[in-house]
Amino acid sequence: MKVDDITRIAQELGIGRWQVERTIQLLDEGNTIPFIARYRKEMTGELNELQIRHIQERARQLRQLQSRREEIARLIEEQGNMTPELAEAFKLNNIQGVAVRGVVPDSPAAQAGLQVGDVITHIAGEPVREYHEALNRVAAMQPGEKVELRGVRDSQPFTLTAIIGERASVQSG
Repeated sequence: MKVDDITRIAQELGIGRWQVERTIQLLDEGNTIPFIARYRKEMTGELNELQIRHIQERARQLRQLQSRREEIARLIEEQGNMTPELAEAFKLNNIQGVAVRGVVPDSPAAQAGLQVGDVITHIAGEPVREYHEALNRVAAMQPGEKVELRGVRDSQPFTLTAIIGERASVQSG
């Protein structure tokens, strides 16, 4: 759960954030409300069944809301219509993509304008979620081929065109 959601639930009940966090953890582990209320009082700060049930219901509602936001945002992104304003409206702070951790000077990535900290979300129009997936897509392309990269830099979307280069050979010493 997001920190804001935990804080919201805590404020609704007038209890501490730690109580909400621990209760959600116990519920997520599969513990029942009566079990938590009777046998895990020390972990929840003596919350009663009504309070625990409220936490369970609100956590479920807020998770469903976040899931729906992410689904709508995914559909908008697939259509190529995501703007920073829409991303903010959906409160999307967990961008899915591949973070750029390093850029070799004068490499095709550097020449295209990629920077450390960028998050690549699409390669050639297709979503990318994992490092190996991105590496395999680029490796399957021919040197000299142009490829569109879409991503996010400093919370702003960007689109770059890179020219695939020869892969440097790794020498063992």
